[in-house]
Amino acid sequence: MQLKALFSKLMIICPALLLPSFAHAGAAEELQKAKFEERAHSEEAAFDAAMDGLRKFPNDRNLFLYALDLSSYANKSQLTSLETTASSMEKKYPKDYAWNLGICKFKRMKGKPDEGLQNCLKAMQYGKGEFKPNLEAAKTYMAMGIYDRAEELISSALEINPTDFEALYSKGEIYEAQDLFIKAKKAYATALASAGEDISAKADANAAKASAAMKRVSNKQKKTNSMATAKKAKENKGEEAVACMKKFNEEAEKEDFIAAAATGRRCRKIDNRNLELASKLADVLVNAGEYEEAIDEYERAQKLTGNEHAKHARLCIKEAETLIRLEDRSAADQKYRMAAAAAPFDEKILLEVADYFLAQSMYKEALHYFSLVIQISPNNREAIINADKLKVDLMSDEEILEELKTRGAVNQRTTVDMLSEEHLRLHRNMRAAEANGAVEVVRGKFPGRPGLYYEDSENGLKFRLTMQGYNAYARTVSRDALKFFEKKGINLREIFKLRDANGDLIFDKNGQITPEGINAWSEAASTGKTTWIFSYQPVPGSRKQIKASREITSLVKSGYREISEPEYLWLLKATNCPDHVLKGDQVKLKEINDGAMTHYLLCYIENSGCMNPINKGLPSYIERYRNGDTSVSSGKSTSFFGTGGVKQYRFCEEGKIWMN
Repeated sequence: MQLKALFSKLMIICPALLLPSFAHAGAAEELQKAKFEERAHSEEAAFDAAMDGLRKFPNDRNLFLYALDLSSYANKSQLTSLETTASSMEKKYPKDYAWNLGICKFKRMKGKPDEGLQNCLKAMQYGKGEFKPNLEAAKTYMAMGIYDRAEELISSALEINPTDFEALYSKGEIYEAQDLFIKAKKAYATALASAGEDISAKADANAAKASAAMKRVSNKQKKTNSMATAKKAKENKGEEAVACMKKFNEEAEKEDFIAAAATGRRCRKIDNRNLELASKLADVLVNAGEYEEAIDEYERAQKLTGNEHAKHARLCIKEAETLIRLEDRSAADQKYRMAAAAAPFDEKILLEVADYFLAQSMYKEALHYFSLVIQISPNNREAIINADKLKVDLMSDEEILEELKTRGAVNQRTTVDMLSEEHLRLHRNMRAAEANGAVEVVRGKFPGRPGLYYEDSENGLKFRLTMQGYNAYARTVSRDALKFFEKKGINLREIFKLRDANGDLIFDKNGQITPEGINAWSEAASTGKTTWIFSYQPVPGSRKQIKASREITSLVKSGYREISEPEYLWLLKATNCPDHVLKGDQVKLKEINDGAMTHYLLCYIENSGCMNPINKGLPSYIERYRNGDTSVSSGKSTSFFGTGGVKQYRFCEEGKIWMN
């Protein structure tokens, strides 16, 4: 037992012990052959030898890392083979930095560094203190144009291996890309010195490469910097640029966007390094309807932000919004991801990115960004509540049922087929209550009383309410909220009709406070703000309404059409389907509440992206209803002379979709 405990501690201290070793002793021999080829002939020969070894031992980690270092010599077929190995092994060993490192590098080599960035960050996490993850992450950020982060990481890599030629050369490339010629030449000179002290076969090639880079930078410097002439030209340019910017700003403020765009283009020729001009010109071009040019200008502005992470991220988001106008949703998704990567510790940016992916129904990605917000700000209520809701949305029926049984909310003999919408709503409400601090309330109000909550060790040692505890919490906060609103002079009948700012009822039909009501009441109690509206008041323009409108517009573009509530209720009856089946992954019916009313959207357009063999027949139900045909199949057996009874199946039977 002591040995077992010691081994467990070692795994915590040194997870690398869990990494896969050579599959066969022969793999080590193949690696030695490749290294011999490098010493005796060339890196290209060494790479071919490593690939030969990988054909014999396809999943060997050390052979893979060696081939990865030399992958610049790979042809398209070899690159595909290495990438396939990395993807396959990353699934098997997700915490081994080697495979994440490979995926990141191959994405960068294919011109998609933003897609591989997360893998680089994982490689740094799982290979903490390792040289290669820092180096590859630096190259990836450089390829994305985020030079300050690239410089930070290349410095980290050089702290680990101060004389590595590739890292020193990459540092020079980072400075050269920003036209920082003096720093670039210094970095290349250091790389040249490193090559001079190298005794390997590639030392001469590295020295020639560094010398060529120094010459290239010197030529650039001579071309762009003639000191006396440049100083005078800059002074003249500065005065001209100020006058031009003044005119540009005046035209933009008057909302004369066509004229402002023309002036902005002229200002850009005078001063193409002005971040304020680039970002404002991009906005003006959007208002002028010049979306493609606006995107180019946002890209240019992003390259000018330097260390201003929040501005870089904000420009990414503005570009994404413009891409949405051009209906390039995939490119917009990537820009939102780049915004989060540019400002990984900016709470507001991450929330905006999370909200975007939530609106796109990309729940796993939305959960990822809400989780990042919680890491930065553990008490951010919006992120906590949304993350918990998304976790619930991503839970399977089996997982929900198991949790309800643990809570004592359903009988232990309950099966998945017996789960109702009421069960699912109860589960959502219990999770929402816990996100609002329900456990703390119960522990404070009923200290020492057993059976009200339990420890959920699989979710970060959190506490969960039992059914008994949830009822105690609901009674407690309902009573407290009722007293609060009575003190505000609101009569009892009107209290039970109150809604929050989004139009959701604060109390349900049983007089129990709703999850939305808890948010409104707790905010009102803590801030003194009026967070409720009366039954006779319209719902003001709210974030929920804006979000709902955006979701509906997006769904309509993808083939959905809105149906009325009576039509939805009739569809439930005609198909014999439970509510959660129609809203499931197969039928894909959408329910969206804008704070004032509920909208129902059904996939309607034939051959659209949302249509599938299961839901393609449902629009005909609605068309028949609109034409006055409200007949519903009884589902009973029918028989004809000389035949047995034939059961007429509805769309759903026993709560499940019937497939012939």
